[in-house]
Amino acid sequence: MDWLISHEGEEIPAPLEDVPVTEDGKPAESSSELTEHTPGSYKCNDCNKLFRDENAMMFHAAKSGHENFSESTETIAPLTPEERAKKAAELRDRIRAARALKEEQERKEQIEKERRRREEGKKMLETREKQRENEL
Repeated sequence: MDWLISHEGEEIPAPLEDVPVTEDGKPAESSSELTEHTPGSYKCNDCNKLFRDENAMMFHAAKSGHENFSESTETIAPLTPEERAKKAAELRDRIRAARALKEEQERKEQIEKERRRREEGKKMLETREKQRENEL
């Protein structure tokens, strides 16, 4: 506490930089020892498919159930604007096709529901008429 009071007006020194330390306790000589290894891509050993990043690899694992992956030095070239536009168009086409299929199925279901409703209505009328005849 005395030290704080005696050094009250002084400027606070800048914090010391973190000096990287190797496993044996000595300061690291170069930053290359500390750089994290990032693979060029990830490879599924089950189907030999390459993935750009860990997220794509995890998605593939969840979707396919594959579990054997390894880091690969192969790099996947980024998509050109033309390739990107082509993939986007293909995706839009698949979405349109899926929507059209879904709409067709819904339309068929509606027709079937309407047919069943009419049949049940006819059966109800027949049942009521039979009850009236039995009462008389």
